[in-house]
Amino acid sequence: MSLTKATFSMIDKAFISAADYGAVGDGVNDDTLALQAAIDAAGNWASVAYAKTLYIPSGTYKTTSQLYIRPYINIVGDSVGRTSIVPYISSGPALNSDATSGVAEAYQQRFSTFTIDGSNVTGTGYAWLFKTNKNSTFNQIKFINFTGSASPTVSIEGSCYLLSFNQCEWSVNQAHVQIIDDGIGGFSTTIHFDRCLFDEITQNSTNAIYIRNASDIEFNRCILQAMRSINAILIESTSARLTSHDHVIKNCWMEDNGNGQTNSAGIYLKGQSGYPVNGVIIEGNRFHQSVANVPQNQVKLEWTDKIYIQNNAEGFGGVFLKDDGNNTNTYVECKNVSACEIKYPNVPVAWASFNGKGSVTRNSDFGISSIVRNSAGNYTVTLSQAMDTSSIAATCNAEDGSIGVPLIAATVPQTTTTFDIAIYNAAGAATDGRNISLSVFQAPA
Repeated sequence: MSLTKATFSMIDKAFISAADYGAVGDGVNDDTLALQAAIDAAGNWASVAYAKTLYIPSGTYKTTSQLYIRPYINIVGDSVGRTSIVPYISSGPALNSDATSGVAEAYQQRFSTFTIDGSNVTGTGYAWLFKTNKNSTFNQIKFINFTGSASPTVSIEGSCYLLSFNQCEWSVNQAHVQIIDDGIGGFSTTIHFDRCLFDEITQNSTNAIYIRNASDIEFNRCILQAMRSINAILIESTSARLTSHDHVIKNCWMEDNGNGQTNSAGIYLKGQSGYPVNGVIIEGNRFHQSVANVPQNQVKLEWTDKIYIQNNAEGFGGVFLKDDGNNTNTYVECKNVSACEIKYPNVPVAWASFNGKGSVTRNSDFGISSIVRNSAGNYTVTLSQAMDTSSIAATCNAEDGSIGVPLIAATVPQTTTTFDIAIYNAAGAATDGRNISLSVFQAPA
């Protein structure tokens, strides 16, 4: 009587094992072809209904070229401590989820509980490429020891969206993650990192996490620590068409980043003239640094718009918020932190647009009770709510709308609820303005 060895697919048609395709997992034999055969068998080009779960048992799986990931696949290891893929490569990714390559298809993929160890990666080799990938989930994946590579460990490029990384770990790498546009109009959006660990970056790196021309990238409840790169997170906008916007960094723990390097920052938002980084929320984070490793700036802003910073706390800080210039509409709460170079919110708490020629005609306003013309070029504005005159400021612009000539406008606070506006022409004579705009700013309590 002959016996037939049972395989996973015999037991459950929805599961296959890498061992059934010849993968050894001893760290010595090359498992590239066996793993690729298993991936090809588990993935399905046509429908999620026909895809399978690929189980990679405990072991160390040596690979020497790229593994191309198929659509709808679910790859599961035993745990991050027991199942490891160890690539021996000097260029390109160890795992390829590039939908534009014609070899890999990159959508609705699921991965969990294994490690990718870059101890033997050199040159420009790295762990994983995602390009035009959509709707994929990563649970408890560990990326470790990519210190010999000049490339980020994970590269997310082009039009990727709906990628979710949950309880994943990046540790002892040259650079952890980059999320970048493809340079021809494609950009990534809705990439979320939840309860992830970003740990240990070598000192000669520039950015641990680099985001360029993307939208809705979120870090929630993550730990970012011991990253000796100049910037822990750099979010950059370099294109007028693809501005970087609508990001969230929330409820994270940031510790011992920057290693005290010149111009280092925990979070650096960097736009350019004409295309600022905009719509970023930095809220509820804890910045804790030892004196030796503290970055020069916890948060640094340059060419930004509509940035919201609130409810953060800091220990042993340098400058909590560094103003590198050209920042507008920034709301900053500076409680429980050290020095803030942007101390007041640039969001008006009251504003008005009105025609003051002869009499007052209010076009639109907020927080304004009344506007009265006292005499030529002189108006009194009454606010709806009283404000502290020691921490209030107002700006006013005016022009003679009939001929488009700018006028000189000045504001003078009179009481906690009133401002006087004085308007003059170029000759210094008081004159009415046809187009007058007023913005009132109040420092946070």
